[in-house]
Amino acid sequence: MKDDTTAFEETILETGQQLRNSELFNFTLDPPTSYVHVDAWSKRFRDLEGSAKQLWDLQELFELTPSEFRELRDCRAELVMLKHVWDLVNHVTILFKDWMTSPFINVDVDGFLDEIKKLNKQLKGQPMKARSWLVYKGLEETVANMNKSLPLCAELRSPAMRERHWQLLLKSANQVGTIDPESEDFTLEKLIALGIHKHAEEVYNIVEKAQKELAIERSLTKIIDAWDKMTFEYEMNAKLDIYLLCPVDAVVEQLEADSNTLQSMLSNRFVDEFLERVQLWQKNLGTVDTCMAKWNEIQRKWVNLYPIFVLSADIREQLPEDAKNFQVADDMFRQMMRVAHRYNNVIEVLCTSVIVDGLQRSEELESLLTSMEDILVGCEKALSEYLETKRKIFPRFFFVSSADLVDILSKG
Repeated sequence: MKDDTTAFEETILETGQQLRNSELFNFTLDPPTSYVHVDAWSKRFRDLEGSAKQLWDLQELFELTPSEFRELRDCRAELVMLKHVWDLVNHVTILFKDWMTSPFINVDVDGFLDEIKKLNKQLKGQPMKARSWLVYKGLEETVANMNKSLPLCAELRSPAMRERHWQLLLKSANQVGTIDPESEDFTLEKLIALGIHKHAEEVYNIVEKAQKELAIERSLTKIIDAWDKMTFEYEMNAKLDIYLLCPVDAVVEQLEADSNTLQSMLSNRFVDEFLERVQLWQKNLGTVDTCMAKWNEIQRKWVNLYPIFVLSADIREQLPEDAKNFQVADDMFRQMMRVAHRYNNVIEVLCTSVIVDGLQRSEELESLLTSMEDILVGCEKALSEYLETKRKIFPRFFFVSSADLVDILSKG
């Protein structure tokens, strides 16, 4: 009897060791196969439990102390725990398989994450002994990867994502191809196959880049739209028989605001995708600033000097060469205004060749304006020197600036 009991205990120990070395403790099996193994082991333990029952009956018959066969109880308990773990594996496998078929754009991230919370609660509810098994660790890792992937899925659904950003994602995953996030064929399974849970930081960086670029794109589009609608107004001056540029306060205000915005964009580390467009518009607004300032200054000088150099016979006699020069500037300015008043859009007027083309001139508008400005400045300087002689005759004029004196003379 003793020998039989000893041999049986050795058989139990050997069987227990075989169980613990079996594939059931690994995460390599699929659930259906694991159930086949569980059933097979359950049968073996039922047979052992039957043998144990026979030994207990004999020990009771001969009034011997019953053997505990603790290893048999432990193995049976472990097999039950294994079955519970594999039940959870099976549940997760079926659940995730269903999730994987969801098109990327329709993934119920919040709903799935709620389910993940329940799964984590069930995982934490497993016995401490089970948590050391590879099958448990594999299941825990699978759930953890899904728990990490779902928020990344939500991030990647940002409306800021463009094709170039998906290409960055493929590159970070060391894969090639194309991704159409709107396609029904692009499922959660295909997204997770990229291993996004292994590249979480890259994903967040890509999405951040997309969002920052979208902000730049929207801001740039807003600037372009504003200047598409920004116009000059002209008013016919019947007395001088010429169209004159109306006040440009609104243009100046828009110019200052957008110039600052473009400068800020250029200092943004996410500007690369739009660098050429930003630089183009910075150049356009720089041209607007320069040409508009010159135009306004030319118009102001011309309006002040016209009555003096054209209507004042005395000035023409005293400053004949400068009067001729002013006539050149007068002709240029009138011709320019005859062309300019037909165009209203600020960018078209100042940043394209419509005016110089209309004048059949080859130089750029800024060069034309500079030429007129130089002539008028020369006329103004000659007039100022002439006025100095008047001040010597009329000392009270020493208390009047040249600009004001020109203004006084221009108004008779």
